[in-house]
Amino acid sequence: MNGVLQEPGESYEFSGGSSFRFLTPPKTEDDIKIYFYVGTRGVDSLRIEVDETIQVGDILEIQSSNKDLQNTTKQDPRMVFDIPNADLVETGLYLGDGINEVIEKPVDWIKQKEDIIVNQQTYYKSRDSLEPQIYPTAKVISGFSTTATVIYLDNADLFDYEESVSLNNIDILLQDYQQDVRVGIITAIVSAAGTISSFDIVNAGAGYTSSANIGISNPIIGIGTNRKW
Repeated sequence: MNGVLQEPGESYEFSGGSSFRFLTPPKTEDDIKIYFYVGTRGVDSLRIEVDETIQVGDILEIQSSNKDLQNTTKQDPRMVFDIPNADLVETGLYLGDGINEVIEKPVDWIKQKEDIIVNQQTYYKSRDSLEPQIYPTAKVISGFSTTATVIYLDNADLFDYEESVSLNNIDILLQDYQQDVRVGIITAIVSAAGTISSFDIVNAGAGYTSSANIGISNPIIGIGTNRKW
């Protein structure tokens, strides 16, 4: 404040969340600067992906807690109409049974299921977690190579499902189907003289990046007897 660092607990109070309180209200002409230390990742801080938070329009219902307080009752469902701080939500007034500020109770959280208007402002039920993942597909109707600049499809309308994509500039990822590796199977054709005259390819396999080498091992003719080709 006005270039002077303030002592926590004496000049202001901060108990977490997104707000703090000055014990002595600053004046209008005071110069206030607030510094946030976020730490150094990997040294004194850790990034954690959290679940989606409560939003305006969601429903909260405080349940009973018979484990800690006998004969308690659950409260009626209440809609959240304001979130003043990161750790505080505001709902409608509750005047029924089940109020207790001492015993912690579980809360049921029901996400908003329809668009609503709160304080003349529209809150939509759409959320990032509900966004669809659309993967348009089409059949290729002509030959092409990995260096081709043009590819012909049976129908490209699905790629413009948001009506914001230029169909003349679509990046196409050529999937490498050879990643499906399968071992090839061949059968040796033995001549009347007992020699291998040729090979019959039963299954060519998949995933080979170069010509395959064929190895011939000593077959087992009988117990303790081998014959070398």
